[in-house]
Amino acid sequence: MHPLLEQRLSSNSLPQALLFTGPRGKVDATLGKELAKALFGPLHGPKIESGSHPDLHLYAPDPKSDLYVVEEIRQMIAETALPPFEASCKLFVLDEAEKMLPSSSQALLKILEEPPPDTIILLLTHDQTLLLPTIVSRCARFRFDVAPLEAPTLAALQEMLERALIKDYAAVLELLDAHAEELNSLELGAILSPLFTLSCEKRPFKKMASLIEEAERADRHNVKRKNLVLNFFLSL
Repeated sequence: MHPLLEQRLSSNSLPQALLFTGPRGKVDATLGKELAKALFGPLHGPKIESGSHPDLHLYAPDPKSDLYVVEEIRQMIAETALPPFEASCKLFVLDEAEKMLPSSSQALLKILEEPPPDTIILLLTHDQTLLLPTIVSRCARFRFDVAPLEAPTLAALQEMLERALIKDYAAVLELLDAHAEELNSLELGAILSPLFTLSCEKRPFKKMASLIEEAERADRHNVKRKNLVLNFFLSL
């Protein structure tokens, strides 16, 4: 499982809308089952593997059209309103989520904006550029097409950021630029989050929170990490 996903699960901070991206063979319904096991617990494993767990909902494009028709998305939305049957939450997995009619995308967007309680929605795609940008922006993204940064590297980046608050901006930007293709939005958030504490004496907490949100929003729109972090520093 993706290390940052494990981190979110262990800290009980998993977002309700998730997007897994990566090549065929790496990103498919198997990842949905793995997430279900982590969410529901080991006792639920047999039912998850057999496909009979009432709280794991697996969806695929219509076999005839190879697309998600709006009726299927509406059926999913109706099921999200129901309480969990056996687990502590419900998981809805949409494989090949890029294969959506415009009407299906619009229906999905509404539920992603405000998922019901105890509901996790996972989109799986091989090409996120085929999804509506508004759908992508509402999901926490996990990339499976590159090796994620290992913990020591993340720790090194955080240490560099702490130094940057004093004087070492150039070194931080150089390091982030070197790992630009490996970082995703959640990793970026993990790296920037220590700045909350380190900067609280310089700026009010609300100001820092707005800066973090602006950085994450820019990242979702594929702003280069180097420019993003530089702008963040200049705002401090």
